[in-house]
Amino acid sequence: MNAGDFLFIGFGESRMTAALSKLLRRVRPAGVILFRRNLSTPEGTRKLTDAVCAALDYRPFVAIDQEGGTVSRLRAFGFDFPTALDLARTGRASSAENQARLMGRALRMLGVNVNFAPVVDLSPPDSKNGIGTRSFSTDPAVAARYAGAFLRGLKKEGVLGCLKHFPGLGSTASDSHLTLPASHRSASALLRRDVEPFRLLAKSAPFVMFGHAWYPAFSGKEKIPADLDFKIATTLLRGRAGFRGVALSDDLAMKAVPAWARERHPEAFLAAGCDMLLACEPSDVERTWRTLSKNLAAMPAPFAASLRRVARLRKKLPAAAKFSAREWGKAVREAGWERRG
Repeated sequence: MNAGDFLFIGFGESRMTAALSKLLRRVRPAGVILFRRNLSTPEGTRKLTDAVCAALDYRPFVAIDQEGGTVSRLRAFGFDFPTALDLARTGRASSAENQARLMGRALRMLGVNVNFAPVVDLSPPDSKNGIGTRSFSTDPAVAARYAGAFLRGLKKEGVLGCLKHFPGLGSTASDSHLTLPASHRSASALLRRDVEPFRLLAKSAPFVMFGHAWYPAFSGKEKIPADLDFKIATTLLRGRAGFRGVALSDDLAMKAVPAWARERHPEAFLAAGCDMLLACEPSDVERTWRTLSKNLAAMPAPFAASLRRVARLRKKLPAAAKFSAREWGKAVREAGWERRG
């Protein structure tokens, strides 16, 4: 068992280098994630993702955060996608599906096969929780309707989507990048509202990403993020919500993550119920991989169910679409159509 089988990793380069190739061959991650720092030109980005795949003897997940609005990596290439809230205000779920298809087409040309979107947190637009207009609605049925359409659009273009952030950051009031938020909703309110979009879409979503927030109604007085709590990451997600896909931690570098878990015991996320961990900061990758390797070797049994879920999903990865400057230009021209219309 290789610790890399449980990892999505970030890196700093925008082109393949000897150091990056060596890292990939050593860690052998199940997936990589691209950020703005990795994007040069469309053609250059495709060369990079092809080189990442060539450095490995298997097809990895190649992921990006492409929601639209404030979280839009494709803006670097001239795309201008509306926010989730903008899409919901059209009153047509087809607008979310059409946008996701356009995104998916562009992502496939870049060699990306996973999009960490859509958001199904039930957040008001003026919230200080880092979600705001990334949310479709504060109504769980509406959020599920638009997020489901978004997932369908991605799937039609051969890109795997991801619901985030379980069990919901909508009722929190701070940003988990900066601190550990808390949701003080009762268990019944969380189940009736925040968890509901995840339950409704459990059979449609390849991935679910946890939120780094504390939920006293489930976790009690222990101030830990959801992805470190078995009651949430396993009992609630797999049991109550009925999810059978691959469950992801959020980025381990975020301030909401306790230092003991990030630096000494990343396997605690796996024990709680995560299938894969996100080590997005290049400076964290080596330490996370080495620590995870050491700690997994000392454990009595591997996380076989997680490995099976990850392997099963990797088998569904389609081949990357051929990059075409003509098709790329067409996609750019079509971007932002909802705002114009």
